[in-house]
Amino acid sequence: MLWAVLTITAAAAQTARNAAQRGLVASVGTLGATHARFLYGLPFALLFLAGLGLAGVQLEWPQGAAVGWAALGGVAQIGATALLIAAMRSSAFMLAVAYTKLEPVLVMAIAALAVGEVPTTGQGVAIVAATAGVLLMAWPAAATLSASRAAAVTPTGAGPAGETAIAEAWWRPLAYGLGSGALFALSAVAFRAAVLTFETPGFVAAAITTLALALAIQTVLFSAWLAATAPATLRALIARPRAALPAGFMGALASAFWFMAFALASAPLVRTLALVEILMSGIVGRRLFAETPSPRQIAGATLLVAGIAGLFLG
Repeated sequence: MLWAVLTITAAAAQTARNAAQRGLVASVGTLGATHARFLYGLPFALLFLAGLGLAGVQLEWPQGAAVGWAALGGVAQIGATALLIAAMRSSAFMLAVAYTKLEPVLVMAIAALAVGEVPTTGQGVAIVAATAGVLLMAWPAAATLSASRAAAVTPTGAGPAGETAIAEAWWRPLAYGLGSGALFALSAVAFRAAVLTFETPGFVAAAITTLALALAIQTVLFSAWLAATAPATLRALIARPRAALPAGFMGALASAFWFMAFALASAPLVRTLALVEILMSGIVGRRLFAETPSPRQIAGATLLVAGIAGLFLG
């Protein structure tokens, strides 16, 4: 059950990281806030690694397979984030984000195809149920969907141009959401594969080494891309270390727990249990902000709880 404890801890740390990143958006923009988790997370990952070495933990230099899987995971994660940002800029971004909630099912499919990890029948049913529950909770209301559709209509509201705009209002969020979810799923499977390539006894060292390797690759790639396309954003981020360090630390901490969980359990199980973060957010909203859930959200939460429980019974 240690993997479950690590997963829930990672989800909590990720929530804190998201809050820290949101605080950066006003000063460095969305791309800058996104890069903070890489640029300012890498020093902390290296400190974690150094701490293990000083504590006498046996470390192993990553070999070709680990580098390849970590690079694949890192690039996929960057691509998933880019698509998510594109979704947020879309008039139908709520619909696009809802599609990203299919990630656990996509993780299950990619894990089976890429590394041959197939969950039991009970676990598969639980993953599908939990995913359906969170998709039900996240799906935009009918009024929002109607507004997105209306926003796509041309002033004349008719003709080929109008029909094309309406079609784009549906396929664009589908492409953004499924693309982002699929790439996040691929990154989870790749990071687990990277952790499992290490022969060093003890999963902590393998997880932290993979974390440092992945963040190094992501920092180099994202920094180079920002330097070429948005140098002002990169300069603004570098000039604000005090504001960005909390996001970097919480990002590195969350990823450390994610990778340790990946070392102990398959990616589909870890990413499905991670959906508990959404349930926790709903509880907080209910208690602190007196938000009343809709019948659909209650049904979705029930499915989510049933699916999470099924992970341990299947």
